[in-house]
Amino acid sequence: MGKGKRFSRIFLFASAAIIYTACGGGGGSDHHRSGEPPETTILSSPANPTRQTAAVFEFGCNEEGCAFECAVDSSGFSACSSPSTFSGLAAGTHFFQVRSIDI
Repeated sequence: MGKGKRFSRIFLFASAAIIYTACGGGGGSDHHRSGEPPETTILSSPANPTRQTAAVFEFGCNEEGCAFECAVDSSGFSACSSPSTFSGLAAGTHFFQVRSIDI
């Protein structure tokens, strides 16, 4: 019997979240924009599952001037921008999260 090639798959799960930050003179009652947190939307992501070891995500928010934070798997959130590329992903399940901050 011939040996077949075995391909590993990468499963990607993406989620978007929002966080709200107050601004102003320490009282926390002054808010930017509408006073509502911005909504984060993932605009594009890789096919799922994929055999690629890199993933590119594009995302946005419904307000001008949002800042973003991203996390992959168990890493903590850190500043990011759209599009964001993550490379060197091992076979298995990976979780991508992005959140927007109303600045």
